[in-house]
Amino acid sequence: MGGILWTYQELMQLRKRYPNELTATIAASLGRSLRATYSQAKIMGLRKTADWIKQNSRESVMANPEKYKKGQFKKGAKPWNDGISVRLSQKSKFKKGDLPHNTLHDGAISIRKDTTGRSYKYIRKSLGKWSLLQRDVWEKAHGIIPKKMIVAFKDGDSLNCDLINLELITRKENMDRNTIHRFPPELKTTIRSLKKLRTLINDYEK
Repeated sequence: MGGILWTYQELMQLRKRYPNELTATIAASLGRSLRATYSQAKIMGLRKTADWIKQNSRESVMANPEKYKKGQFKKGAKPWNDGISVRLSQKSKFKKGDLPHNTLHDGAISIRKDTTGRSYKYIRKSLGKWSLLQRDVWEKAHGIIPKKMIVAFKDGDSLNCDLINLELITRKENMDRNTIHRFPPELKTTIRSLKKLRTLINDYEK
């Protein structure tokens, strides 16, 4: 991962606000850098609306100079803070390499939702690098996960990352399992019971 993943809520906010709102304002409210916000919007294919561009573009300023003169400094005018010296205390200054007080440590766990709204646990490996907790737990016990295989949850709870609840399955198997989410609760229970029974039978036959 190149950086901290965007949460589902953040992605939804970006999708809703980006077309008609200043990107810098969105970035500030989400606690993201302007560059990261522009990059994520580009990935999602988001664009400003024609009306927003018309009202905020340079061409609009040039076409209606009188409209914008009111907010400009007149020649020779002094800003309100002219001559005022502002000094920050040493405690309030950020030194090079300092991190915000709420920065999480290596090994910290964070819960985030994917685009479907399902929650997963992530573990911080290093600054800006996070990994799915179920993958981390599995690899510590069994080694690198082969390609086209994923770590699944036996009980269906994506937040239960205990090793005993994890198993390695193919992506196709995972797709087949996910189809049960379309069914009512009582039918889901029956399907899961049948799968557990098949697993027991296969283990017994081995």
